[in-house]
Formats: sequence, C-alpha cells, structure tokens
Amino acid sequence: MLQDQLNEINRLQEELRDLAVRDGLTNLFNRRYLDETLERELEWVRMGAKARQAKSKARLQKYEELVSEQQAEKVTQNEMVIPPAPRLGNDVVIADRLAVEFDNMYPLEDDPSYEPRAEDSIAAQAARRGLSPAALAYDRLLENDGKRMFYFPVFGYQTHDLSRQVAMLQDPNAIISLSDAGAHCGVLCDASMPTFMLSYLVRDRKRGERLALEWTVNLQTRKTARAVGLLDPLPILA
Repeated sequence: MLQDQLNEINRLQEELRDLAVRDGLTNLFNRRYLDETLERELEWVRMGAKARQAKSKARLQKYEELVSEQQAEKVTQNEMVIPPAPRLGNDVVIADRLAVEFDNMYPLEDDPSYEPRAEDSIAAQAARRGLSPAALAYDRLLENDGKRMFYFPVFGYQTHDLSRQVAMLQDPNAIISLSDAGAHCGVLCDASMPTFMLSYLVRDRKRGERLALEWTVNLQTRKTARAVGLLDPLPILA
C-alpha cells in the first residue's frame, strides 16, 4: 500500500513537472526551460573528451533532441506574410458596424462626457455642419495631434443616457464586479466600475438620478462578498 502511494506521488510529481515545462497545446518545451537546458547541455558538450566519458552518448542524444525541438518551435512561430492587394478604386467601403453607426459615436472632448446626448454624436455634428459623418470623424480623429478618442457604447445606450444602467444597478437581484477585470477593455472593464460609480453615478451625474453613497458602497462590498460566500463578521445595514 505504501509503495503504491509513493508511486502515485512520483507519477503526479512527474506530471506536474511536465506541465511546468511543456506547452499543453503544442507539447513543446516552453522557451525558458528550453533555453536554460540547451545552455547547460551546450556547456557540457564543449567540455573535454575525458569530462564527457560518463553517459556521453545519452547526453549528446538529448542535446540533439533539444536542438531539434528548438528548430520545430521556430517553425511554429513563423508568420505568414500576405502582401497587400492592389487598390481597386478610390472609394472606401466601411462595413463594420463600429464604423458606420455614427449616431452612436461620440468624440471624447477635452472635458469628456460618458453620458453624451444624441446631439453630441458624430452624425448630429456632421448634419449641423453639412458634412458626411465619415469625413467629420476623420477630421476629429486628427485633433490633438491625432490623439482624439471616440466613445462608442456597443450596447445599452439607445436612450442616449445611463437611465437603463442605473435601473439595472438598482434591481435587488443585481450583483456587480464578478467578471471582467480588463481583458476585454474594448467593451467592458469591471476594474473601473467602482471608481466610475462613486465619481460619476454618486457625485457628478447631472442627467438623472444619482446613487446614494452608502447604498453604492454596500453594493460594491457587502452585497458582492455575500454573493460569493465572504460574509462580514459584523453586519452592515443596507
């Protein structure tokens, strides 16, 4: 029984070691392990003949295997270069919805607004100036030495304000900050939610109802902790 347990421990240790040094998808050694091992084996290969007498054949074979694997890794990392196709004309056709919904695209001014009105959109500004929305968008992107940014709420902004978002936050079943910390920051970023709620929805909002400070702190702390089983030892009144 003891020997079986030792064998299982050894097997698991070997499995963990293999997971630490090999990529699970390609089954190739990771670069750091490969480089360190190659350097160590290369130093041994450069030693004199007497120093290489013990197990020299096995170690040389191991070194050759590592070199071969390094070459295989280089092949997998090669990039395919596709030359640009010749232009077929002077007209630019924009098909992406992010580029054509100018009525939902808002320049972030020097004093940015994250709750812009419909009349602040690129489409509305272009209509007032008698320009095409695309032309105005390109002109505005060139402002501030090409650093002008646009605000494009992907969904949930059909009313051109944050009233729907506030209503959802106030739902008794709502739990916040349980998912994305920024991996998809082009769409959402839960890591910025606490500061945005406190600075804008609690303090600075002018286009609708503000959230109460104590209610918002409870929503961000105790309610979230309770949802994942992290209960405070001292109760906090909602």
